[in-house]
Amino acid sequence: MKYEIVYFDLDHTLLDFGKSEKIALFNMLKHFSIEPEEKYLEIYKPLTKNGGNYFPKKISQRSYCY
Repeated sequence: MKYEIVYFDLDHTLLDFGKSEKIALFNMLKHFSIEPEEKYLEIYKPLTKNGGNYFPKKISQRSYCY
C-alpha cells in the first residue's frame, strides 16, 4: 500500500517539548547575560498557550516590534 501522507505528532510524542522549551528559553536568557531561573519559565509558559497568541486583539503584533 502506498501512503500519500505520513503525519507525525511531535509534541510530547516524538519530542520532549517541555524540555526543549526550557533549554531554548535558558539559552536565550544566557545569550542576553541573564541568569536562567525557573521563575522565568513560569512567566514564559502562559505566554505560549494558544499558539503564543497573547497580543490584545485591538493591537497588532507588528506594533510590538522594535
